[in-house]
Amino acid sequence: MNERIKELLDWAKDHARIYVIECELANIPVVQEEYDQRFQSMFAELIVRECANIVEGFTIEQEVALDHYKEYEASAVLKEHFGVKE
Repeated sequence: MNERIKELLDWAKDHARIYVIECELANIPVVQEEYDQRFQSMFAELIVRECANIVEGFTIEQEVALDHYKEYEASAVLKEHFGVKE
């Protein structure tokens, strides 16, 4: 597995562990589905952010009307597509 992906996995696990700590402090049981959802959500967001960083500064040109084109910043398009906030 790619070293960078391993780092992102670790960061996502750390984020999900915050949920476990919050449960322990509140003296409530940890729900595995909630832990899994937090981990998966953060891992996906980290991958999207990593991809957006790679294309930072690139533009995408799209035809919006006949012979009329508009340029979009590629990283913003990627983040918007996956619902990742700045």
